[in-house]
Amino acid sequence: MGTVNLVSRSLLVLAVGATCVVGLCPSAEAARRTSLAGNLLLEDADDVFPFPQLSTKYARSVSFDYGADKGSGNGLLLMGDTYQAWGIALHRGDATDPQGLSIDHDLVRLGAPSGNVNDATFPTPLTIVDFLYASANPGDGSAWGLRISLGNGSQTSDPNGDPKESGADQTYLALTAGYSSTGSDLAYDLAGSLVYSTGTQLADGKEVKTGSAIDLTVTGRGSMALAGEKDTRLGLLGQLGVKDDTSSQTVEPKFDDKARSIFLLAGAGPVVKVAQRIQLAAYGFIGATLNSQDPNSEGDDDQTDTASYVLPGVNLATEVQLRDWLLFRTGGEYTFAIRTEDSGDNANAQKASDRQGTFGWNAGVGLVFENITFDGALAHGFLTQGPDFIGGDSALFGMFSARAKF
Repeated sequence: MGTVNLVSRSLLVLAVGATCVVGLCPSAEAARRTSLAGNLLLEDADDVFPFPQLSTKYARSVSFDYGADKGSGNGLLLMGDTYQAWGIALHRGDATDPQGLSIDHDLVRLGAPSGNVNDATFPTPLTIVDFLYASANPGDGSAWGLRISLGNGSQTSDPNGDPKESGADQTYLALTAGYSSTGSDLAYDLAGSLVYSTGTQLADGKEVKTGSAIDLTVTGRGSMALAGEKDTRLGLLGQLGVKDDTSSQTVEPKFDDKARSIFLLAGAGPVVKVAQRIQLAAYGFIGATLNSQDPNSEGDDDQTDTASYVLPGVNLATEVQLRDWLLFRTGGEYTFAIRTEDSGDNANAQKASDRQGTFGWNAGVGLVFENITFDGALAHGFLTQGPDFIGGDSALFGMFSARAKF
Protein backbone atom coordinates (compact mmCIF):
# COMPACT_ATOMS: atom_id res chain seq x y z
CA MET A 1 0.00 0.00 0.00
CA GLY A 2 1.80 3.11 -1.14
CA THR A 3 1.42 6.71 -0.22
CA VAL A 4 -0.70 8.48 -2.83
CA ASN A 5 1.57 10.43 -5.11
CA LEU A 6 1.55 14.12 -5.76
CA VAL A 7 -0.05 14.39 -9.12
CA SER A 8 -2.55 11.54 -9.01
CA ARG A 9 -4.20 12.58 -5.77
CA SER A 10 -3.66 16.23 -5.07
CA LEU A 11 -5.02 16.97 -8.52
CA LEU A 12 -8.25 15.22 -7.66
CA VAL A 13 -9.47 18.55 -8.51
CA LEU A 14 -11.91 19.35 -10.77
CA ALA A 15 -9.03 19.43 -13.23
CA VAL A 16 -10.21 16.44 -15.08
CA GLY A 17 -7.53 14.72 -17.09
CA ALA A 18 -6.23 17.60 -19.07
CA THR A 19 -2.70 16.44 -19.56
CA CYS A 20 -3.39 12.84 -20.45
CA VAL A 21 -1.91 11.99 -23.82
CA VAL A 22 -4.88 11.79 -26.13
CA GLY A 23 -3.64 8.55 -27.63
CA LEU A 24 -3.78 7.10 -24.11
CA CYS A 25 -6.77 9.07 -22.85
CA PRO A 26 -8.67 7.51 -19.96
CA SER A 27 -11.37 4.94 -20.61
CA ALA A 28 -13.45 6.77 -18.03
CA GLU A 29 -13.66 9.85 -20.21
CA ALA A 30 -15.54 10.43 -23.47
CA ALA A 31 -14.06 12.17 -26.51
CA ARG A 32 -15.71 15.57 -25.99
CA ARG A 33 -14.51 16.01 -22.41
CA THR A 34 -11.07 14.78 -23.39
CA SER A 35 -10.94 17.38 -26.18
CA LEU A 36 -11.81 20.07 -23.62
CA ALA A 37 -8.88 19.08 -21.39
CA GLY A 38 -11.31 17.70 -18.83
CA ASN A 39 -12.75 21.15 -18.04
CA LEU A 40 -15.58 20.54 -15.58
CA LEU A 41 -17.23 23.96 -15.90
CA LEU A 42 -18.27 23.20 -19.48
CA GLU A 43 -21.25 20.86 -19.19
CA ASP A 44 -20.99 17.47 -20.84
CA ALA A 45 -22.99 14.24 -21.01
CA ASP A 46 -20.19 12.62 -18.97
CA ASP A 47 -21.39 14.69 -16.00
CA VAL A 48 -23.92 11.98 -15.15
CA PHE A 49 -21.14 9.86 -13.63
CA PRO A 50 -19.82 12.24 -10.94
CA PHE A 51 -23.29 13.86 -10.67
CA PRO A 52 -25.92 11.14 -11.34
CA GLN A 53 -28.79 13.57 -10.70
CA LEU A 54 -28.11 15.06 -14.16
CA SER A 55 -29.24 11.86 -15.89
CA THR A 56 -32.66 13.37 -16.64
CA LYS A 57 -30.98 15.94 -18.92
CA TYR A 58 -29.73 13.14 -21.16
CA ALA A 59 -32.63 10.68 -20.85
CA ARG A 60 -33.60 8.56 -23.87
CA SER A 61 -30.08 8.41 -25.24
CA VAL A 62 -27.47 5.78 -25.94
CA SER A 63 -23.75 6.50 -26.20
CA PHE A 64 -20.54 4.65 -26.91
CA ASP A 65 -16.91 5.65 -26.40
CA TYR A 66 -14.47 3.80 -28.66
CA GLY A 67 -10.89 3.29 -27.56
CA ALA A 68 -7.84 2.06 -29.43
CA ASP A 69 -9.10 -1.53 -29.65
CA LYS A 70 -12.25 -3.58 -29.16
CA GLY A 71 -11.60 -3.98 -25.43
CA SER A 72 -11.18 -0.26 -24.75
CA GLY A 73 -14.06 2.18 -24.22
CA ASN A 74 -17.48 2.10 -22.61
CA GLY A 75 -21.21 2.46 -23.21
CA LEU A 76 -24.22 4.05 -21.54
CA LEU A 77 -27.98 3.67 -21.94
CA LEU A 78 -30.25 6.25 -20.29
CA MET A 79 -34.01 5.72 -20.29
CA GLY A 80 -36.82 7.90 -18.93
CA ASP A 81 -37.69 11.56 -19.41
CA THR A 82 -37.05 15.00 -17.93
CA TYR A 83 -38.77 13.98 -14.69
CA GLN A 84 -37.22 10.58 -14.03
CA ALA A 85 -34.38 8.60 -15.59
CA TRP A 86 -32.41 5.43 -15.06
CA GLY A 87 -29.38 4.00 -16.82
CA ILE A 88 -26.86 1.21 -17.13
CA ALA A 89 -23.17 1.82 -17.83
CA LEU A 90 -20.87 -0.69 -19.51
CA HIS A 91 -17.15 -1.01 -18.76
CA ARG A 92 -17.02 2.39 -17.11
CA GLY A 93 -13.49 2.72 -15.73
CA ASP A 94 -14.30 5.09 -12.85
CA ALA A 95 -16.73 2.76 -11.07
CA THR A 96 -14.53 2.47 -7.97
CA ASP A 97 -13.49 6.12 -8.08
CA PRO A 98 -16.59 8.07 -9.15
CA GLN A 99 -15.22 11.34 -7.79
CA GLY A 100 -11.69 10.74 -9.02
CA LEU A 101 -11.55 13.76 -11.29
CA SER A 102 -7.79 13.77 -11.43
CA ILE A 103 -5.38 14.52 -14.18
CA ASP A 104 -4.61 10.82 -14.63
CA HIS A 105 -7.65 9.07 -13.23
CA ASP A 106 -7.65 6.28 -15.82
CA LEU A 107 -7.88 3.05 -13.85
CA VAL A 108 -6.30 1.03 -16.68
CA ARG A 109 -7.84 -2.23 -15.45
CA LEU A 110 -11.61 -2.23 -15.17
CA GLY A 111 -12.64 -1.86 -11.55
CA ALA A 112 -9.10 -1.30 -10.27
CA PRO A 113 -9.50 -0.07 -6.70
CA SER A 114 -7.51 3.11 -7.32
CA GLY A 115 -5.43 2.35 -4.24
CA ASN A 116 -8.33 1.36 -1.99
CA VAL A 117 -6.80 -2.02 -1.23
CA ASN A 118 -3.54 -1.14 -2.89
CA ASP A 119 -1.77 -4.47 -2.65
CA ALA A 120 -0.96 -6.93 -5.42
CA THR A 121 -2.07 -9.65 -3.01
CA PHE A 122 -5.70 -8.86 -3.74
CA PRO A 123 -7.06 -9.40 -7.29
CA THR A 124 -8.56 -6.48 -9.15
CA PRO A 125 -12.36 -6.51 -8.70
CA LEU A 126 -14.31 -6.40 -11.96
CA THR A 127 -17.51 -4.37 -12.15
CA ILE A 128 -20.65 -6.50 -11.94
CA VAL A 129 -23.24 -3.73 -12.23
CA ASP A 130 -23.10 0.05 -12.66
CA PHE A 131 -26.58 1.61 -12.27
CA LEU A 132 -27.79 5.25 -12.31
CA TYR A 133 -31.10 6.76 -11.23
CA ALA A 134 -32.32 10.38 -11.15
CA SER A 135 -35.47 12.32 -10.35
CA ALA A 136 -36.00 15.98 -11.28
CA ASN A 137 -38.53 18.75 -10.86
CA PRO A 138 -38.21 21.01 -13.92
CA GLY A 139 -40.55 23.52 -12.27
CA ASP A 140 -38.08 24.56 -9.56
CA GLY A 141 -34.88 23.36 -11.25
CA SER A 142 -34.01 20.75 -8.62
CA ALA A 143 -32.88 17.15 -9.10
CA TRP A 144 -31.44 14.29 -7.09
CA GLY A 145 -29.78 11.09 -8.18
CA LEU A 146 -27.94 7.90 -7.22
CA ARG A 147 -25.19 5.77 -8.73
CA ILE A 148 -24.56 2.26 -7.45
CA SER A 149 -21.62 0.10 -8.54
CA LEU A 150 -20.72 -3.37 -7.33
CA GLY A 151 -17.73 -5.49 -8.26
CA ASN A 152 -15.79 -8.59 -7.32
CA GLY A 153 -12.55 -10.32 -8.26
CA SER A 154 -11.43 -13.80 -7.23
CA GLN A 155 -8.49 -16.06 -7.99
CA THR A 156 -8.54 -19.40 -6.15
CA SER A 157 -7.17 -22.87 -6.71
CA ASP A 158 -7.73 -26.32 -5.23
CA PRO A 159 -5.58 -28.70 -7.31
CA ASN A 160 -6.02 -31.77 -5.05
CA GLY A 161 -9.75 -31.56 -4.61
CA ASP A 162 -9.08 -30.69 -0.97
CA PRO A 163 -11.47 -28.18 0.63
CA LYS A 164 -8.43 -26.22 1.80
CA GLU A 165 -8.28 -23.78 -1.06
CA SER A 166 -5.70 -21.09 -1.75
CA GLY A 167 -6.13 -17.77 -3.49
CA ALA A 168 -7.55 -14.32 -2.92
CA ASP A 169 -10.63 -12.21 -3.57
CA GLN A 170 -11.67 -8.59 -3.40
CA THR A 171 -15.10 -6.93 -3.42
CA TYR A 172 -16.10 -3.29 -3.68
CA LEU A 173 -19.30 -1.28 -3.31
CA ALA A 174 -19.46 2.30 -4.58
CA LEU A 175 -22.35 4.65 -3.80
CA THR A 176 -22.75 8.18 -5.15
CA ALA A 177 -25.62 10.52 -4.23
CA GLY A 178 -26.11 13.98 -5.68
CA TYR A 179 -28.36 17.05 -5.68
CA SER A 180 -28.60 19.94 -8.14
CA SER A 181 -30.41 23.26 -8.24
CA THR A 182 -30.74 25.73 -11.12
CA GLY A 183 -33.67 27.78 -9.87
CA SER A 184 -31.75 30.84 -8.63
CA ASP A 185 -28.83 33.13 -9.45
CA LEU A 186 -26.62 30.39 -8.00
CA ALA A 187 -26.79 27.12 -9.95
CA TYR A 188 -24.92 24.17 -8.48
CA ASP A 189 -24.28 20.42 -8.58
CA LEU A 190 -23.27 18.59 -5.41
CA ALA A 191 -22.37 14.93 -4.94
CA GLY A 192 -20.89 12.69 -2.29
CA SER A 193 -19.40 9.26 -2.89
CA LEU A 194 -18.55 6.39 -0.56
CA VAL A 195 -16.39 3.52 -1.81
CA TYR A 196 -15.78 0.48 0.38
CA SER A 197 -13.34 -2.26 -0.62
CA THR A 198 -12.45 -5.46 1.19
CA GLY A 199 -10.06 -8.27 0.28
CA THR A 200 -8.91 -11.61 1.68
CA GLN A 201 -5.97 -13.92 0.94
CA LEU A 202 -6.14 -17.64 1.72
CA ALA A 203 -3.39 -20.27 1.92
CA ASP A 204 -4.14 -23.95 2.56
CA GLY A 205 -7.64 -23.01 3.69
CA LYS A 206 -6.40 -20.42 6.19
CA GLU A 207 -6.79 -16.67 6.09
CA VAL A 208 -3.33 -15.11 5.93
CA LYS A 209 -4.07 -11.52 4.96
CA THR A 210 -7.02 -9.15 4.90
CA GLY A 211 -7.47 -5.62 3.64
CA SER A 212 -10.13 -2.94 3.61
CA ALA A 213 -10.51 0.68 2.63
CA ILE A 214 -13.05 3.47 2.91
CA ASP A 215 -12.95 6.44 0.55
CA LEU A 216 -15.34 9.34 1.22
CA THR A 217 -15.42 12.30 -1.18
CA VAL A 218 -17.64 15.37 -1.56
CA THR A 219 -17.51 17.28 -4.86
CA GLY A 220 -19.27 20.45 -5.94
CA ARG A 221 -19.39 22.85 -8.85
CA GLY A 222 -21.57 25.84 -9.60
CA SER A 223 -21.90 29.20 -11.27
CA MET A 224 -23.32 32.50 -10.13
CA ALA A 225 -24.56 35.55 -11.97
CA LEU A 226 -22.32 38.60 -12.25
CA ALA A 227 -23.81 42.08 -12.09
CA GLY A 228 -23.92 43.75 -15.50
CA GLU A 229 -22.89 40.59 -17.37
CA LYS A 230 -25.25 38.87 -19.82
CA ASP A 231 -23.13 36.03 -21.11
CA THR A 232 -20.55 35.60 -18.33
CA ARG A 233 -20.93 33.84 -14.97
CA LEU A 234 -18.49 33.05 -12.18
CA GLY A 235 -17.78 29.34 -12.00
CA LEU A 236 -16.89 27.61 -8.72
CA LEU A 237 -15.32 24.22 -8.01
CA GLY A 238 -14.48 22.33 -4.84
CA GLN A 239 -13.62 18.89 -3.50
CA LEU A 240 -12.91 17.40 -0.07
CA GLY A 241 -12.04 13.79 0.66
CA VAL A 242 -10.68 11.33 3.21
CA LYS A 243 -9.39 7.82 2.51
CA ASP A 244 -8.35 5.14 5.02
CA ASP A 245 -6.52 2.06 3.78
CA THR A 246 -5.60 -0.91 6.00
CA SER A 247 -4.24 -4.41 5.46
CA SER A 248 -3.41 -6.97 8.14
CA GLN A 249 -1.18 -10.02 8.04
CA THR A 250 -2.96 -12.60 10.18
CA VAL A 251 -0.12 -15.16 10.41
CA GLU A 252 3.23 -14.74 12.13
CA PRO A 253 4.75 -12.23 12.02
CA LYS A 254 1.44 -10.40 12.45
CA PHE A 255 1.27 -6.70 11.67
CA ASP A 256 -0.93 -3.99 10.17
CA ASP A 257 -0.21 -1.66 7.26
CA LYS A 258 -2.16 1.58 7.49
CA ALA A 259 -2.42 4.65 5.28
CA ARG A 260 -4.58 7.76 5.35
CA SER A 261 -5.03 10.51 2.79
CA ILE A 262 -6.83 13.83 3.24
CA PHE A 263 -7.25 16.16 0.28
CA LEU A 264 -8.84 19.53 -0.37
CA LEU A 265 -9.15 21.50 -3.56
CA ALA A 266 -10.92 24.70 -4.65
CA GLY A 267 -11.11 26.68 -7.87
CA ALA A 268 -12.93 29.56 -9.55
CA GLY A 269 -13.05 31.36 -12.89
CA PRO A 270 -15.27 32.83 -15.64
CA VAL A 271 -17.70 30.82 -17.74
CA VAL A 272 -18.69 32.54 -21.01
CA LYS A 273 -21.46 31.45 -23.38
CA VAL A 274 -22.17 33.61 -26.43
CA ALA A 275 -25.44 32.28 -27.88
CA GLN A 276 -24.66 29.02 -29.72
CA ARG A 277 -21.48 30.34 -31.32
CA ILE A 278 -18.84 29.92 -28.64
CA GLN A 279 -18.42 28.93 -25.03
CA LEU A 280 -15.35 28.89 -22.84
CA ALA A 281 -14.37 28.34 -19.23
CA ALA A 282 -11.16 29.20 -17.43
CA TYR A 283 -10.44 28.54 -13.78
CA GLY A 284 -7.54 28.63 -11.41
CA PHE A 285 -7.29 26.22 -8.52
CA ILE A 286 -5.23 25.40 -5.47
CA GLY A 287 -5.13 22.17 -3.52
CA ALA A 288 -3.43 20.15 -0.82
CA THR A 289 -3.08 16.46 -0.03
CA LEU A 290 -1.71 15.10 3.25
CA ASN A 291 -0.69 11.43 3.30
CA SER A 292 0.44 9.32 6.21
CA GLN A 293 1.56 5.68 5.96
CA ASP A 294 2.70 3.20 8.58
CA PRO A 295 3.85 0.10 6.64
CA ASN A 296 4.35 -2.08 9.75
CA SER A 297 2.56 -1.56 13.05
CA GLU A 298 5.24 -3.63 14.79
CA GLY A 299 8.09 -1.48 13.53
CA ASP A 300 9.37 1.65 15.26
CA ASP A 301 9.52 5.05 13.63
CA ASP A 302 8.72 3.78 10.14
CA GLN A 303 5.86 6.14 9.36
CA THR A 304 6.14 8.27 6.23
CA ASP A 305 4.33 11.60 5.90
CA THR A 306 3.91 13.26 2.53
CA ALA A 307 2.42 16.67 1.79
CA SER A 308 1.52 17.78 -1.72
CA TYR A 309 0.38 21.25 -2.75
CA VAL A 310 -0.88 22.60 -6.06
CA LEU A 311 0.05 26.30 -6.11
CA PRO A 312 -1.46 27.03 -8.58
CA GLY A 313 -3.22 25.16 -11.36
CA VAL A 314 -5.05 26.66 -14.34
CA ASN A 315 -7.45 25.05 -16.82
CA LEU A 316 -8.67 26.76 -20.01
CA ALA A 317 -11.01 25.26 -22.62
CA THR A 318 -13.28 26.45 -25.40
CA GLU A 319 -15.83 25.09 -27.90
CA VAL A 320 -16.58 26.97 -31.12
CA GLN A 321 -19.49 26.22 -33.46
CA LEU A 322 -18.08 26.64 -36.98
CA ARG A 323 -21.24 25.43 -38.73
CA ASP A 324 -24.61 24.13 -37.59
CA TRP A 325 -23.16 20.64 -37.88
CA LEU A 326 -19.47 21.22 -37.07
CA LEU A 327 -17.75 22.15 -33.79
CA PHE A 328 -14.12 22.61 -32.81
CA ARG A 329 -12.90 22.13 -29.24
CA THR A 330 -9.61 22.56 -27.46
CA GLY A 331 -8.23 23.03 -23.99
CA GLY A 332 -5.10 23.02 -21.87
CA GLU A 333 -4.03 22.78 -18.27
CA TYR A 334 -0.94 23.73 -16.28
CA THR A 335 -0.16 22.87 -12.68
CA PHE A 336 2.72 23.85 -10.43
CA ALA A 337 3.06 21.44 -7.55
CA ILE A 338 5.22 21.20 -4.42
CA ARG A 339 5.84 17.91 -2.64
CA THR A 340 7.56 17.21 0.68
CA GLU A 341 8.28 13.88 2.32
CA ASP A 342 9.42 12.94 5.84
CA SER A 343 10.20 9.23 6.34
CA GLY A 344 10.62 9.41 10.13
CA ASP A 345 13.53 8.18 12.21
CA ASN A 346 14.11 4.71 10.75
CA ALA A 347 17.40 3.56 9.27
CA ASN A 348 16.52 4.89 5.82
CA ALA A 349 14.97 8.11 7.09
CA GLN A 350 15.14 11.19 4.94
CA LYS A 351 13.44 14.47 4.30
CA ALA A 352 12.94 15.43 0.70
CA SER A 353 11.09 17.95 -1.44
CA ASP A 354 10.60 18.60 -5.13
CA ARG A 355 8.74 20.82 -7.56
CA GLN A 356 6.76 19.64 -10.57
CA GLY A 357 5.29 21.61 -13.43
CA THR A 358 2.86 19.80 -15.71
CA PHE A 359 1.28 21.08 -18.93
CA GLY A 360 -0.95 19.31 -21.42
CA TRP A 361 -3.35 20.16 -24.23
CA ASN A 362 -6.01 18.36 -26.21
CA ALA A 363 -8.22 19.20 -29.19
CA GLY A 364 -11.13 17.63 -31.01
CA VAL A 365 -14.11 18.02 -33.31
CA GLY A 366 -17.84 17.34 -33.12
CA LEU A 367 -20.30 16.45 -35.89
CA VAL A 368 -24.05 16.90 -35.34
CA PHE A 369 -26.65 15.24 -37.57
CA GLU A 370 -30.16 15.73 -36.17
CA ASN A 371 -30.32 13.35 -33.19
CA ILE A 372 -26.90 11.76 -33.69
CA THR A 373 -23.64 13.31 -32.49
CA PHE A 374 -20.10 12.15 -33.22
CA ASP A 375 -17.17 13.45 -31.16
CA GLY A 376 -13.48 12.83 -31.78
CA ALA A 377 -10.47 13.69 -29.65
CA LEU A 378 -7.73 14.30 -32.20
CA ALA A 379 -4.36 12.61 -31.73
CA HIS A 380 -1.59 15.07 -30.94
CA GLY A 381 0.53 13.78 -33.80
CA PHE A 382 -2.27 14.33 -36.30
CA LEU A 383 -2.59 18.00 -35.32
CA THR A 384 1.11 18.82 -35.39
CA GLN A 385 2.34 16.52 -38.17
CA GLY A 386 -0.67 16.13 -40.41
CA PRO A 387 -2.28 12.93 -41.75
CA ASP A 388 -0.11 9.92 -42.40
CA PHE A 389 -2.64 7.17 -42.99
CA ILE A 390 -0.42 5.16 -45.34
CA GLY A 391 2.65 5.16 -43.11
CA GLY A 392 0.48 4.76 -40.04
CA ASP A 393 2.68 6.98 -37.86
CA SER A 394 -0.18 9.21 -36.74
CA ALA A 395 -3.70 8.10 -35.91
CA LEU A 396 -6.55 10.50 -36.57
CA PHE A 397 -8.33 10.06 -33.20
CA GLY A 398 -7.18 9.01 -29.77
CA MET A 399 -10.80 8.58 -28.62
CA PHE A 400 -14.04 8.59 -30.62
CA SER A 401 -17.59 8.78 -29.26
CA ALA A 402 -21.08 8.46 -30.69
CA ARG A 403 -24.34 9.45 -29.01
CA ALA A 404 -27.92 9.14 -30.25
CA LYS A 405 -31.16 10.48 -28.79
CA PHE A 406 -34.38 8.62 -29.42
